[in-house]
Amino acid sequence: MSPAVPRPASTVAILRDSVVDSVVTGGNAGVDVWLMRRHPAMAFAAGMQAFPGGAVEVSDRHDALPWAAVDWDAYAAVVGLDPVEVRALVSAAVRETFEECGVLVADGIDGESEKLRLALLDGALTWSDLLRDVGATVDAAALVPWSRWVTPAWSSRRFDAYFFVAALPAGQDPRWIDGEADQARWVSARDAVALHERGALPMLPPTIATLRDLARFEDVASALAGGPMRILQEIG
Repeated sequence: MSPAVPRPASTVAILRDSVVDSVVTGGNAGVDVWLMRRHPAMAFAAGMQAFPGGAVEVSDRHDALPWAAVDWDAYAAVVGLDPVEVRALVSAAVRETFEECGVLVADGIDGESEKLRLALLDGALTWSDLLRDVGATVDAAALVPWSRWVTPAWSSRRFDAYFFVAALPAGQDPRWIDGEADQARWVSARDAVALHERGALPMLPPTIATLRDLARFEDVASALAGGPMRILQEIG
């Protein structure tokens, strides 16, 4: 049997500056990351800690998506894909983050975000229409390309996943949404690494690799400046 073809996918590590010292290691906690625990019944990565994300959908390739001005050729060169594919990945990153934790990494959002999120999930509103209705433009510059991971050929569910890092947009807060995750929370990257090494936070290699990378930084600004694209390998 031929290996499954990997589906293009995007994942976003949402960051904020830690406001308290590290619970596990003591001292400056550096940056906090929004982590979700995937439901035990999920077909992929069940029970694992993960960042928001998912596969590219048809809606992410829609010509009507509103974009903030960006040098797509330069951005695509960093990621190593053509601009059309990169736009789809960035759209998926923003859309999945909004669907899974209510944060819209785009310009323009108000108190109607939950109503719009539910309408999007129910199919009552398209992704491009949602962005247009709130006057939002997707700003690729807000997403720093971080790494790429491909699930191995033996896996029945394969993803070609591009990881991005983004600062939590001003005025927004992520929240646990009962869906693919059974819990979610802020945790410092340094604490997450320490807990994982103690066996308390199970996660796939791309997640812990990203957290170890982020744990080196003292604040969000330095983390965002620390990219882009350093890892390309298979999971497992």
